[in-house]
Amino acid sequence: MNTITVFSINTNFHLMITKYYIQNYNINNAIIILNSKNPMIESLVEHDQIFLKKLIINRSKKTTNRLQIGFKNRGNIMRVKNIVKSQNIEQLIVFKDNDIINQTLIDIAFKKNVKITLIEDGLGLYTLPEEGLSIRRQNKIKKYFFSYPEFVINTQGINPKVNEIIASSTELLPEEKTEEKSLINKLRLDQLSREQIERLYDYFNINNKLFDLDQTEKPTILFIGQPFSENKLLDYAKEKAALDSVIYYLVNKKVNVIIKPHPSENIKKYNDYLNYESVYLFKEYHIPAELIPAKMNIDITLTVHSTSCYYIHQWYGVKSYSLYKMFFGKAPDENLKEKITKMYNMKLVNNMSEIECL
Repeated sequence: MNTITVFSINTNFHLMITKYYIQNYNINNAIIILNSKNPMIESLVEHDQIFLKKLIINRSKKTTNRLQIGFKNRGNIMRVKNIVKSQNIEQLIVFKDNDIINQTLIDIAFKKNVKITLIEDGLGLYTLPEEGLSIRRQNKIKKYFFSYPEFVINTQGINPKVNEIIASSTELLPEEKTEEKSLINKLRLDQLSREQIERLYDYFNINNKLFDLDQTEKPTILFIGQPFSENKLLDYAKEKAALDSVIYYLVNKKVNVIIKPHPSENIKKYNDYLNYESVYLFKEYHIPAELIPAKMNIDITLTVHSTSCYYIHQWYGVKSYSLYKMFFGKAPDENLKEKITKMYNMKLVNNMSEIECL
C-alpha cells in the first residue's frame, strides 16, 4: 500500500508552501485538509487534481451559540478522523499545532507512530505568551460530548507529539519549543528558481490586469497589511492613524502604492485611500503577497512585521522596512527586534522620512 502525506492548511501562504513541498520533495500521494474562511482558496483546492483526497471544512457560517459551535466542531472533528484514520500515513504536515483540527490530526498520527512536522507560520512560533506556556486538560463536556482534543495548548510549537520543526531561523526558536524535536533550518525556499515561482504564480490564477499600472516614471511601493485591530492587538483608531500617516505620506511623494491586505483584515479600512489614482488595493485574498513581485517591479516593501517580507527579500532581493514604531508607538522588545532585523532582514524606522528612495 502506498504511503500518504497529509497536509493541514488554513491560508493562501500554507497552500503555496504545500504546493512547493509536494513539487520539491516528490510527494506522489497527498491528502489535503483545508480549514479556511477564504472561498478563493476553497475553489483552488477543489479543482486541484494533485491531491489524492480533499477535505474542505467550511467556516463561513458564524454563530455565537456555544452549543451550535460545539456540534459544528464535533462534526468537523469526526470528518477529519474519518478521512485519515484508515489511511497508511507516512507524514503529517501542519502549520499550527494547537487548534482543535490540527490537534485531532496530531493525536491520530501520534497513535499511528507517524512522523509529525510543524512548518513555521510567522512570528508566533518564535514567541512565548506573556502568561507563560500552558498545556491543560480539556473541559470534560467538550472532550466527551463534542470530541475535542484532550488538551488545550495556548501557543504554537509546544505540542509534545510533534517530531520536527521546519523554520527559517531555528536558532531563534525558544528552547521551550525545541525540546526533543528535530530542527530543520529552512525549507529550501531561498533556493526557489524563477520557473518554480512562475508555476506558483500560474497556480493561483492571478489576473494580470491587477498589475496594469504605469511604472515608467514612479517607484512602486508594496504595503503589506496585518490584522492588528481585528485581533485586538491595536485600537482601531490608533491603527487607522498609523495607516493614514503611511499612505498619505506616500501619496504626497507621488509614488505608486500597492496595498496587499492580510486575509484576516477588514479591507474597508483602506477605502479612504482609493480616492487617489496612485493607490491600488488587492481585493483578491487568495493572492500570496510573495508572488506579487513576480510580475511587477517592486522598489521597496513596507509592513510592520509580515512574514511575506522574508520570502520577498529571498526571492527578489527587495528591501523591506518595518513600521513597528509608527504603529505601536514604541520600539519592539529586544527579542522581537532581533527577529525583525536578523530573521526578516528588515530595517526598523521611526518615521517615513527615514526610508531610502522616497
